[in-house]
Amino acid sequence: MKKTTPLLIAVCLIAITFFPVFAYAEAIQIGGLNQLLNNIYDTIKSLALPVNILVLGILGFQLLAAGDDANAKARIRNTFIALVIGNAILFGAEPIANALISGSQ
Repeated sequence: MKKTTPLLIAVCLIAITFFPVFAYAEAIQIGGLNQLLNNIYDTIKSLALPVNILVLGILGFQLLAAGDDANAKARIRNTFIALVIGNAILFGAEPIANALISGSQ
């Protein structure tokens, strides 16, 4: 596992360098607190997707490199579960908030 760490760091740095999501063509327009929070949430969502893809690739590579090591596989499984829970919270927040807002009006 220690032999693959420099390779993973190099792949991460190269992948982050070439992500096109960091170039926005227009400035964020703020029309109030709700609009500001919505813009921040949209920015976080747009940055989270490439990071999630990168993390899934790294986890898959680590799973292949783990071989028969049960501790490494358990750590990878726990990281994957944390990634899924985090994505459920991140991408499920907007529909839940919209349902609560539309239900209260």
